[in-house]
Amino acid sequence: MRSDHIIDTCCLLNILASGRGEAILLASHGFYLGERASKESLYLNEYDEETDKRVGRTEVDLSSLFANDSLTLCQLEGEEEFETYLYFAERLDPGEAEALTLGLSRGWTVATDDKKAVRIAAEHEIKTISTLQIIMHWAKKHRVGKKELREVMMLIHRLASFIPSPNSAGYEEWVQYQQKK
Repeated sequence: MRSDHIIDTCCLLNILASGRGEAILLASHGFYLGERASKESLYLNEYDEETDKRVGRTEVDLSSLFANDSLTLCQLEGEEEFETYLYFAERLDPGEAEALTLGLSRGWTVATDDKKAVRIAAEHEIKTISTLQIIMHWAKKHRVGKKELREVMMLIHRLASFIPSPNSAGYEEWVQYQQKK
């Protein structure tokens, strides 16, 4: 059964940086990804453990995630969705605008960590979830141990340069796992 969630590119990159992207996406029965978002160039950092520094970046290939139904491509349909997209696009980047449009039009939950997108979604009563909420759902569903969860969160931080807002859902867990050595 397909979920009723659409994911924006920043949130998707965070999930993919975990090294367990497919499993995490499938724990929620997969996500929709908007056509505009799918066409963005996606990169993750390369990280050198010895020097504890970023050394470059690598392009992300989503083809296997589409092939195994972790992601399902969707697009705007009809004049109403296009007009709603134009409204959101005045205030947001194209990927976030597309996700909010589809979330509003189709009643989907939008996976985003973008503060502005979360605020605008709330104004329009669009449900949102964060990277951390997705990670914690996966961890609970698959009984992931603390050591693996800490590793996942460290990879997301290093490879996607992700640091959640103190106001974001799941922030307490993030701090908890970042502090444990």
